Formats: sequence, structure tokens, C-alpha cells
Amino acid sequence: MPLVHSNEVPNVDRGEAPLRVRVVQRGLRDAWHRSEASAVGAVWLFRHQGTLLCLSTQCPHTGCGIDYDPARRGFRCPCHDSNFQIDGTRQSGPAPRNMDHLPVAE
Repeated sequence: MPLVHSNEVPNVDRGEAPLRVRVVQRGLRDAWHRSEASAVGAVWLFRHQGTLLCLSTQCPHTGCGIDYDPARRGFRCPCHDSNFQIDGTRQSGPAPRNMDHLPVAE
């Protein structure tokens, strides 16, 4: 994943929107191809209640892309209307669980 400096990470408690960051894997190769850098997904990165959080943008229901909804200050999957709190906790919809939290280092 590309490095993000700590001063670039938004704090949602101050009303800032989460940062969507592309996840890039470097040096992928198979029998025929070699790629210097390939996008393999994205994450939501932000601070909340003093904690650095990294959430997958992929909905746990069917894998659609989860968007940030600034009006609700939470996340929403537009495919089947699953809604999540700012910390990724499932609120409503067909998603069977919370958004996936991913390990992140400061």
C-alpha cells in the first residue's frame, strides 16, 4: 500500500471525511507477465476517537464498493443499501457483518 503521512490522515471527529486510498501491490508476476505496480483494491483510512482505522471498501454482503455518506457521517453500500457507522459497525441492510478492519501501522 502506498505510504500516507500521518498529517494526511483525516480525523472524522473533527468533521473531516475519511480518505479513500488505493491499495497497490508491487512486483506481481506470473508465467507471462511482470507488473511493477497493480491496483488490488482500496481502503478507507482515518482517525476516530484517537485510533487510526483502516476499513475495506468492499461490502461483506456481495463485494460491492462501499461509499462514504457525509450526510449520515457513515458508510453505505449502494448495491443493496447496507449502512455502517463511522467505525464500520453494521447498522442496517443485508450485509451479514461489520465492515472488515485491516491492520495498519503508524
